[in-house]
Amino acid sequence: MRFERGNTIGKAGRPKGTKNKLAATVLRDLLAVWEERVKPDSEITRGVAALRIMSKDLRSLQSCTLPAYPGSFGSTAPSPNSMTASSMR
Repeated sequence: MRFERGNTIGKAGRPKGTKNKLAATVLRDLLAVWEERVKPDSEITRGVAALRIMSKDLRSLQSCTLPAYPGSFGSTAPSPNSMTASSMR
């Protein structure tokens, strides 16, 4: 659906920084959970535990970690289907 010529509804648009504030809040909350200890007396955090679980399934680990590095692999990034554990060493 396109806006009709002369339509002034929503002319001001989204306030600047709104999208960035939401992203920052989500990342802050994610980091807080990531850094929580699995058990009060444990050195292992929830984030490390999650990565260890996902490392048992290479595709799960790739789908979680590769998007965290946008542009790092450029246009030559291998697809998760073409990668194997030995090719990542």
